[in-house]
Formats: sequence, C-alpha cells, structure tokens
Amino acid sequence: MIFESLQKIERSLWARGTRFIIIGGVNALEVKEIKSREEFEKGIENGITLIDFSTPWYASCRLQEPIIHQLAAQFEGKVFIATMNIAESNEVALNLGIHSIPTLIIFKNSKEIQRLVGLQSEDTLSETLKKFLK
Repeated sequence: MIFESLQKIERSLWARGTRFIIIGGVNALEVKEIKSREEFEKGIENGITLIDFSTPWYASCRLQEPIIHQLAAQFEGKVFIATMNIAESNEVALNLGIHSIPTLIIFKNSKEIQRLVGLQSEDTLSETLKKFLK
C-alpha cells in the first residue's frame, strides 16, 4: 500500500519535471534538471559542476539516479550537480559528442575536466569530485 502510494507520487512529480529520490526513508536533495542549452551554459559557468547526461527510460540511467542524489546531498554548496535528459535536449549531447548513456561530465569554470561513461559507483564519483575540489 505504501509502495503504491509512493509510486503515484513519484509519477506525479516526474510528470511535472520535479525529481526526487527517497533513500533509506529520507528525501535526498533534489537535483536540478537542465532543459536547455542556456541552462546548461549557465550551470557550468562557475566552479565545479557534475552533469549526468541520461534518459529516464534506460535501466543504467535509472540505477545512476539515486547515486546522483546522494552526491548532491554530500557535496551541497561545493559542487553543482544536475541531470540532462538527452532525449529532450539532444543538441547539447551531440555538441559534446555523447554517444553512450549514462555519461557523467565534470566541468570547472565551463571547461570539461573529466568524463565518465557508463554506470558509476558513488565511491568513484565522490573520490573524483574530491580530487577536483582540492
């Protein structure tokens, strides 16, 4: 019963473009969903940014999603973490040469500094982000 209610809430929020994950019974930090080239350029402009280029229908992307939310909570105020649905914003993905999903790209002041392709563990992503924050 509770699970069905949570699924209905998730579908409702997903339809409105709001994405959140419940991890261990606690809401994780909401992750910004970038929907345009302008939002993308503004998002990577300053500091360290991690963008998860994915689609909501692909299994590996769905598995990556809770990890992205955990990282958003862990690096709140230090790293801007966002997602971009490449099915809706394929121009940016094509310009970046993204051919596989999920692809996670770390930017520093608008410059790509690391690219990870495929499902990545929380430890891998966390250690990579810590390296760039030093």
